[in-house]
Amino acid sequence: MSTPQQRVLEMMASGQVSKEEAEHLLSALERPARKERWYLDPVGALSTSGAASLALTVTLLQLAAFALGVRFDGAMDVHVSGRSVSFATGLIDWVVSVPPMILIGYALARSLKSEARLLDVALAVVSTRWLLILVGVFALGIPTNVDPLNPVLLALAIGMLPVLALYFVNLFRSYRTATGLKSGRLWLAYFVMLLVPEVLSKLALVAIG
Repeated sequence: MSTPQQRVLEMMASGQVSKEEAEHLLSALERPARKERWYLDPVGALSTSGAASLALTVTLLQLAAFALGVRFDGAMDVHVSGRSVSFATGLIDWVVSVPPMILIGYALARSLKSEARLLDVALAVVSTRWLLILVGVFALGIPTNVDPLNPVLLALAIGMLPVLALYFVNLFRSYRTATGLKSGRLWLAYFVMLLVPEVLSKLALVAIG
């Protein structure tokens, strides 16, 4: 079942309402809260203000995690440096990873005839990153000098896999809700939004040194 936002976008695409009318409806529309499903699709399950609150909390937690040595140095990467990361380094990590993902995801959606709002795409990208913070918590539990063949390391690595899988499900569903894209267009935009920012963030970090 499509969300109210998706129905408005479909009405606009079919010419039933004008762009101005659609924007007015979208700005006035509050998504119904279905908190039992927020962990699968924050943008679809929470109200706009609820998703924004989650996104703000995630951003603050991500910035705080730098003090523990956790680096989110890529569009979908989490690493533990073994020492505290400076705020400047952490901020650079965030700037080269999150905004490009938002802008590329938004540009892709618009190029594929979606009437997505930048705000909704931003909420889809940022609010789902709470799962990457959980991955960072798992990573903090791994001693820096542990033997790669240690069973504890293997258990922690296996424990991360469902969390990572849930992150990709979260992002996919929230991006679908935010853009109204379907089928091949949705999958194309989703994979490009994942891969291109990841490559760009790595190149940027290498260039910055």
